[in-house]
Amino acid sequence: MHSAGYLVDYHLADSKGNSAESIRGMTDHYLNGTLAFIGPENTCAFEARVAAAWNLPMIGFVSRRRGICRCITVDIQ
Repeated sequence: MHSAGYLVDYHLADSKGNSAESIRGMTDHYLNGTLAFIGPENTCAFEARVAAAWNLPMIGFVSRRRGICRCITVDIQ
């Protein structure tokens, strides 16, 4: 445990680039107490809405499609 009292643990789920698989994995993690999501790799529109419905943050690649999420864009070069 970190001296500030935080412990970060991670769990992986291979979505195979498929939104249904991704949401299934997110749901499994959510039911097991996950507090935030990193990813998914190829999809994001539906997953972002699911994370928002659960009021949990999702860190991932930013979709340029309008109306998906309010986000902060960081340009890494």
